[in-house]
Amino acid sequence: MAKSKPKPSVPRQFVLMGLVALAVIAGALGWVLLDRFSGPPKFVRATIGGERFRLETCFDDKSRADGMMGRDSLGDDEGMIFVFPDTRKRGFWMKGCLIDLDIVYLDEAGRVVSFTTMKRPAPGTPDHRLPNYPSYYPCRYAIELRAGRAKELGIKEADLVELPLSTLKKWAR
Repeated sequence: MAKSKPKPSVPRQFVLMGLVALAVIAGALGWVLLDRFSGPPKFVRATIGGERFRLETCFDDKSRADGMMGRDSLGDDEGMIFVFPDTRKRGFWMKGCLIDLDIVYLDEAGRVVSFTTMKRPAPGTPDHRLPNYPSYYPCRYAIELRAGRAKELGIKEADLVELPLSTLKKWAR
């Protein structure tokens, strides 16, 4: 009877190292794909006037047009951020809004360029009679807060609002 040659075996440690490497690569790829295909965040955190806020995000024309329409309340630590793909002068109106709001316009770096309080229109006000609330200076972001909140926070022009700017810029449409 002929002796058979022993099969070469791969040391167990190399198999284990290979499996660990594959797991790391698969995990990294999963995070990349999750970020790419999960879509923009619905909310971001911001620090405004030293206080933390949870801001609902508006990255596209439809969500920016809808804005705060139909909402009847807004918490002290809540707001909405409108993210634009470019920096230029902007204006907002209060079509369909049920509550007064503060609007804070920010430049590319998140610095306040202007702010004002926007008044709720009387029911039935035709669109052509709604006032425009301009930024006066180029802006990339606009944040809406409960009316009076900007004053309570002591917001001034050139104040820095802490935001996840890279995330916001990535999803602007």
